[in-house]
Amino acid sequence: MTLIRSTCAGLILLSAFVISCSGPEAGEIPVGVRGRIDLGSWDFAARGPVALDGEWALNWGTLSAAGDPEAASNHFTRVPGAWHSMDSVPSALKPFGCATYRLRVATDGRDSMLTIKTREIPIASRILIDDRVIMDIGQVSETASGERPLNHPRTASFRVDRPEFVVTVQVSNHSHRMAGIVRSLLLGTEEQITGHMRAQLSLDLFVFGSLFIIGLYHLSLFALWRKDHASFWFGIFCLLMSLRAVLMNERIIYSFLPDLPWELEIRLEYSSLAIGAFFVLFTRSLFPEEMGRRVVRGSMIISIAFALLVWLSPAYIFANALTLYHSIALVVSVYMVFVFVRAIVRKREGAVILFLGFMLFFTAMANDILHAQMVIHTTFLLPFGLFVFIFSQSFVISMRTAKSFKTVERFSREIEDYAQHLEARVNERTSELQGERNKLRDQAEIMTREIEMAKRIQERMIPSRSPIDAISFIYLPMKLVGGDFYDFLEIGFPPKIGLFISDVSGHGVPAALITSMIKSVVLQAGERREDPAALLLHMNAMLFDQIAGNFVTAFYGIFDPVERTIVYAAAGHHEPIVIGSGGITRLTNKRSMPLAILNNDDLHARGKHYQNSSCVLEQGSKLVVFTDGFIEASPLGDRKRVFEDNGMEQVLLELSGLRSGRFMERLHERLVRFRGGTEFDDDVCIVCVDV
Repeated sequence: MTLIRSTCAGLILLSAFVISCSGPEAGEIPVGVRGRIDLGSWDFAARGPVALDGEWALNWGTLSAAGDPEAASNHFTRVPGAWHSMDSVPSALKPFGCATYRLRVATDGRDSMLTIKTREIPIASRILIDDRVIMDIGQVSETASGERPLNHPRTASFRVDRPEFVVTVQVSNHSHRMAGIVRSLLLGTEEQITGHMRAQLSLDLFVFGSLFIIGLYHLSLFALWRKDHASFWFGIFCLLMSLRAVLMNERIIYSFLPDLPWELEIRLEYSSLAIGAFFVLFTRSLFPEEMGRRVVRGSMIISIAFALLVWLSPAYIFANALTLYHSIALVVSVYMVFVFVRAIVRKREGAVILFLGFMLFFTAMANDILHAQMVIHTTFLLPFGLFVFIFSQSFVISMRTAKSFKTVERFSREIEDYAQHLEARVNERTSELQGERNKLRDQAEIMTREIEMAKRIQERMIPSRSPIDAISFIYLPMKLVGGDFYDFLEIGFPPKIGLFISDVSGHGVPAALITSMIKSVVLQAGERREDPAALLLHMNAMLFDQIAGNFVTAFYGIFDPVERTIVYAAAGHHEPIVIGSGGITRLTNKRSMPLAILNNDDLHARGKHYQNSSCVLEQGSKLVVFTDGFIEASPLGDRKRVFEDNGMEQVLLELSGLRSGRFMERLHERLVRFRGGTEFDDDVCIVCVDV
């Protein structure tokens, strides 16, 4: 019941988010009125960027600048919105044609640099500030022959040194079903707009990478066990969803393929909507008795027909078919709700959990359809809804495995109780037990292969060799895969070495999955990698509420081999050890919280935010960075004795005269001797730097 309540609460929160994103409350944010918006009292530094929404002046059928005689207009239209709903546009031309939008923006008159960001203006546009062109997206034209379509988010900066300026947006469309400023334009400082874009790009890349890996993972499961058709269909579904992730929101596909033709991009975007058929096939493989074959065949036929229409017809034709396809998708989704309810009534294993996950997924899908049809103005949430469904599916798999173990235990007790009196019953139960054991053996083989595959993936994520001879390391996972992680980053020139080490709560595959998220965040951190505290704050923002209640301790330091300095910050991690001529000291840092426990605002409010410290290291000293598996190692059968309190410092001092490579070999030998074996109760990770 607790899980059901939690999932229902999540559904309510997601719905509330969708509703809240559809528009700000009246009076909160300034809006345009009759072609003018007053930002004189808007504090960009305190309140961030503002959406240029409201009534814009419109000149239909012309591409004019602010200074043109025909620029004046008595027609006004709501932005965001498509022009095909306007009374002033000739119905015979909807939605084709061209138009000029104009908005006078009142400011406080101070000299400042501002940046404007577009999101979606089908299908070619030009933006002018007063009479100066600051941005071209494609090539606008009053005729179809002169138009070059292009539609993806861009930014442009300009200087404002007067109390009022005019934003002019020229739009032309001769190919698509929808035209106009259909998504809000954002106005803010360059730093704010760039930060907004980077955050969205990072999120889109994370969603793409996660869905792509999950898709490959399920296809690998199918390759290992061909009877698992559900994994095959779900893997294909996740791969197509990852394709949509690079085609929506910030359209990061243009970052990799800047010359991608608009016609190809729009066909890829629309044809990826055929993913619905694969989800239907996945559900059919889970509940074959509850879902009718006719619905499956009908979904496949409709999806294939729509995909063929996209690739064989002009954009205007297949784009107009989108509304019909969305309507059919909603009808099929409602039918799938009925399928899940039927499975619940028939008490199919995991049906309740999968139903709740699907409802969150269905809510996200409904949001995307309404957002695409411009009924609401939110963002595309389908990949996030899919994440929720993936977790529900994983929970069902775990639940089935636990049930199998419990079944085996129950059978074993029954056999033991009745062995002396009911030989026939023993034989019957033995046969049943053998069947369950065979199932468990098959599952264990699959799980072993999956873990071995995860081990190979994790080994490729961590460094296999040191960036310089002065650095050596040891990594001993408790299981095949572990939750400890380390990385070396080259920063600047002459290069400094970034030393990153982290420890995820828990062990095994879940912890290893979180380390892959950490690796992704580090790779996408950009300039934050040059500031340890900034990197940890960024990582906390990306991991908070994303790792299912786990937390991560981390240390990140930037070591300058020439100057022998280190700038560092820690998130609840053990203080590194410095072995010098004066003995053993610690790199102290302000006490802080591990990652993913509090959001950044709460960290600052409680004074627990991450801060940089610096230190000049003694020449000839050693810096040892480690996870708790090193200092908390204990002898077999005696967990009360830990290495830190039983000779660790003496061992470090004895070995301090050795070079880092030999130092780590001997330290490993002493640690194994203290343990009494080569297997440890926790992951062990140690990095040594010769200064």
